Amino acid sequence: MTRLRHLLLLLLLAACQTGRPSEPAPIPVVLQPLFETCEPNDGAMTMQVFKSGGIVTSLELAWKAKDKGDWELEVANAAGITMLHLTRTAGKIAAEGSAVDKLPQLTVLKDGFLAVNGEPIGVKAGEIPCILGFRLPRSWMPLTREIVTAGRMTTIAMGDERRELALTLRDASRDVNAVCTRISWSKYLVFRTHLTWCQNPNAHGGPGVKKRQGTLSGVDDYVLKW
Repeated sequence: MTRLRHLLLLLLLAACQTGRPSEPAPIPVVLQPLFETCEPNDGAMTMQVFKSGGIVTSLELAWKAKDKGDWELEVANAAGITMLHLTRTAGKIAAEGSAVDKLPQLTVLKDGFLAVNGEPIGVKAGEIPCILGFRLPRSWMPLTREIVTAGRMTTIAMGDERRELALTLRDASRDVNAVCTRISWSKYLVFRTHLTWCQNPNAHGGPGVKKRQGTLSGVDDYVLKW
């Protein structure tokens, strides 16, 4: 029985090895402009919340990212009444407003990753402004493992100690810049969970009209669109 336990332990340790190459794969020059710093950055948008395909609510968001990773996020309802105000300062997140009781506990771990109700997720607190601002974090570039281009589709595999990143870019050569990123990480040391974040800074809003579009899915049955 002791030998069996040792064997299982060795297999578990082997499965946890990331296998990252010593040097990151170089990002092609044509794709490098997609990766930007997350601050300074700011914006305002309308975000729709869907569950099981049906719309739940529509919210107004205004946010501003400052130096050193600090940011502010204000959420208001369709009537313009502020429901939530989030601030990230010096590695901590503070929340206030009438909707605070409905918000899960958000904390920032020592390595910068977010934790929801004490459970780490695969997103860093400093990456939130990039997600809202249609930017791929520049800090991801050294995490690149493999880049494959087939026709008009490019896939980029990335990863670090906590997560795996799989980027899919459509028509990158045509400067459309539509990107979907699947972020996956271990949960409870055994299971894996994921979020899918898609952004299109040049989506068509009608004849001759372009507008930015973003979606985030993977949080239960919810989908966020902005």
